[in-house]
Amino acid sequence: MTPSNLSANIASRVPHFRTLAETEQWAITRMAWAWASGPSHDVYAGYCAFPKQRLRTLWKSDQRARDRLQYHYFHVLPGIRGQRVAHAWRPKAELLEAIQASCDDPQPCDLLDDKGRPIRRLQTALPARRGPSKSSYVGLACTNAVEINVAALQYCSAVAPREQDRKFAKALLRLANNKLAPGRVPIRYEEKDTGRLFARGGVLQGYSREARKAALSGAWDYDISNCHFAVLRHFAIRLGIETPTVAAYLVSKRETRERLSRTCNADVDAVKQALIALVYGMSLSPRLHGSLARTLGSQDAAKRFGQDKFVRSLLTEIKTLIAPLIELHAKPFGRVVNAIGRAAPMSRGKWRLLAHLLQGVEASALRAVLDAHGGDVLLAVHDGWIFKRHVEPAAVEALIERATGVRLSLECQPLQTPVNDQTISSISHSNQQVTEHSLQICASTEGSLQTQGQDPLQAQPLPQPPLVPDIFYNTDPVKDRPRGLVLSGCVSWSVPTHVTGVEWSSGRRRRTAAPAVEAVAMNQTD
Repeated sequence: MTPSNLSANIASRVPHFRTLAETEQWAITRMAWAWASGPSHDVYAGYCAFPKQRLRTLWKSDQRARDRLQYHYFHVLPGIRGQRVAHAWRPKAELLEAIQASCDDPQPCDLLDDKGRPIRRLQTALPARRGPSKSSYVGLACTNAVEINVAALQYCSAVAPREQDRKFAKALLRLANNKLAPGRVPIRYEEKDTGRLFARGGVLQGYSREARKAALSGAWDYDISNCHFAVLRHFAIRLGIETPTVAAYLVSKRETRERLSRTCNADVDAVKQALIALVYGMSLSPRLHGSLARTLGSQDAAKRFGQDKFVRSLLTEIKTLIAPLIELHAKPFGRVVNAIGRAAPMSRGKWRLLAHLLQGVEASALRAVLDAHGGDVLLAVHDGWIFKRHVEPAAVEALIERATGVRLSLECQPLQTPVNDQTISSISHSNQQVTEHSLQICASTEGSLQTQGQDPLQAQPLPQPPLVPDIFYNTDPVKDRPRGLVLSGCVSWSVPTHVTGVEWSSGRRRRTAAPAVEAVAMNQTD
């Protein structure tokens, strides 16, 4: 969904926009809103990554998209081929101003679908079909327009410490201020091949935890405790395979995460994500550009994590379970069928098949909850959901066990954002200050691009001042490409192509400059 007032705001602030064809105008509008309401880039703060398939749908090719947009509309930083680092996109000053004007507009507007047509009626939230077959959720229902706590969201958009949270809060406020369902955000799900439900456009489901907590303040958040490892333990018992490390992690998950956090000098949430990623086949290699280093924040943390005896034992037990699990769920004609009845070809690979089986149990548990309490479900979030009211966890655990045969534990907590009269009265003033500061930083960034050839990476999350990168270069006669740099102690993974003296191969085009240099990543810990 895209607010209808965004296109007009872009046209009034970017003169070049009016010279484009309607299809190109709509493509730029969709990309601008995707930046405003989508997740940040894995590497560059303040940037986002657009999937190649989306760029090819809108612009025929991702290279054509970069050529058409990077002069008037977006700053584009190169990805790193072979390292899973995508190109990074950030709106330029005029486009950013148009996005903020759209979010700050107090007038209700229409919401547009993927083809740019106004949405005139609310559709059911759950899909009736998945391709040629019926959906796993036929006959079930949940909320198709989620009521938003406007006061809590305004508070979040004004004082949240992270730019990402403020951005999501403003996007939700804009979506809720619509003509179709005032004060509510329409939501529709689509079913993936594992049975998982994904909100179209990532609405609410893909937003940050803080923004979601503010939007649904007053509701109850239910989460399956350590879902992946609980399901693994269930399958291990069923197969008669000993998994003492998995069992120990289930009993003392908090202590384990905190110990690993201290050992690796990494955030507890990052450690949690790294442990979950083991189930999906993430390598323990501490490569600078590897998934583990990116998840934990540094190469040193990745090295410590991969050397931990508990982690290595956990990964060994996961690998031991894969082949027997696939054999247990194998069906004729080379298929593997999960708990919700979705099949996957045996050729998919062992790690993807393991994920298929685990997510099938998640989806089956969610289907049981929707069947019994669909009217109370505000939002489905893969291994959890959000209820309008409090429901006794023990009763929900019992119905999940009856439906899936797996005993899963639930954690529930109320969603609350501290909002009082004083903060509400200061929200408008704070929003204005943050907006002005954002535009000043973006404008100064563009000035530095034109005069010094520097990178817009220096525009960091507000309201903190921009950070100045410390870059160290070494000449390497063998490899004439940059590996990485460090910004104020945080590892980053790429160097922009316009840095003086860099020889860089980006896609099919090769850009060469003065003597080639190589950026050496420095891990600053002071």
